[in-house]
Amino acid sequence: MAVAPPSTHNSQLDPDDLRLCLTSRSSYGHKYQSTVDPTYNPKDKSGDHITRSGSCYRRDSSVEDSSNSSPAQGARVKTPRRSIHRKRTPESRSQERDSWKVVPRYHSPERSRPRYESGYPLSKAIEKAKLPPNFRMPQCHLYDGTGDPGEHVNQFQTNILLLQVSDAVMCRAFPTTLRKAAHAWFKSLQPRSIYSFGQLSDLFQKHFVSSRSRRKNSASLLNIVQEKNESLACFLGRFNAATLEINNLDESVKYTAFLRGLRPTSKFAFSVNKSPPAITFSDEDSKDIQTPHDDPLVIIVRAGNFDVKRVLIDNGSSVEILFFDAFKKMNIPTDRLRKMDTPLYGFSNHPVAAEGIIALPVAIDTPPAQANFILDFVVVKVPSAYNAILGRPALNQLQAVVSTYHLKMKFPTEHGIGEVKGDQTIARQ
Repeated sequence: MAVAPPSTHNSQLDPDDLRLCLTSRSSYGHKYQSTVDPTYNPKDKSGDHITRSGSCYRRDSSVEDSSNSSPAQGARVKTPRRSIHRKRTPESRSQERDSWKVVPRYHSPERSRPRYESGYPLSKAIEKAKLPPNFRMPQCHLYDGTGDPGEHVNQFQTNILLLQVSDAVMCRAFPTTLRKAAHAWFKSLQPRSIYSFGQLSDLFQKHFVSSRSRRKNSASLLNIVQEKNESLACFLGRFNAATLEINNLDESVKYTAFLRGLRPTSKFAFSVNKSPPAITFSDEDSKDIQTPHDDPLVIIVRAGNFDVKRVLIDNGSSVEILFFDAFKKMNIPTDRLRKMDTPLYGFSNHPVAAEGIIALPVAIDTPPAQANFILDFVVVKVPSAYNAILGRPALNQLQAVVSTYHLKMKFPTEHGIGEVKGDQTIARQ
């Protein structure tokens, strides 16, 4: 097979032929070289056929000499293609190396975008605010639009204020606590319309105001009742949970509502709501009483620091009387007497002027069923067989029930029924 010689001495191989020649060690390169060059011998290592000069390859002079010979008669002459070779520069080599690198899209100047889209609600100043070093977002409940927005804002502020961050950082951190409908609302805000956390929290609470839990008052506790099969512990826990939702709780209403809510048939309800025991008299109360009799009820009362004997219980008296002789024996200064201008009637057919009024602490019966109260005694200077008289005001204050037949007085106390028994012997003296 004849090969057309190059047109000039400086002609170079076609790039395709040159690339195949460089693979001369492969079997495919040997076959191709043998085809285009009959004088090629793969075992010949003299390098007379292909030599390297600089950065390009050219044919050897032996090949060039053979090109001077005329082609055979009638042979087809093949003119090699002229290839254009550009000079390689350091800049071109750098571009070739960079072309093999995988450049991310966001590194491309044409495709680079800001961190957020143009519709981001926060202002540019807030967006560019730097986070403090080692900033870690505190754990916070994610709000989805169904809870109380005010409670969510308060919880967020409580958690993030511990980090002592700026207002701009709070604005950037708040959207991370939103989800679902709440996050969709944040994205729907006007672009670059938020300039402070106060503005953001106000808009947030106004938008979700329908989800705010209504504050209850003390009267709402009256609607809480104990269910039929509900234990006392469960009812108490439910009742206490309701009281925590009330501001300015009225303790009296709380106590009333709790007693009202108890199941009427429960033992605890009976123990706290039971009525005071009835005051009754029986034959047992008249033991040691000599009957028949018409003796008055005379008892011993502790007034001040003295045990005052011969105190008459008189349902017909409208005031408490302390006679002047007993008053002097008690060594009470007369300057403690308050002036009284109204005269008293009943001791005789004529009015009696009072010496004055004095308030004394009175104790009746013995602990624990003891009654203690303050009584105003009118001091009068008239002769009497008694030292003092307890009239209707004292009996009503005691809620006392008097039985002259049994010579006994009974009254309710916090520790049960108190009773005072009269001394029949002293009454007859």
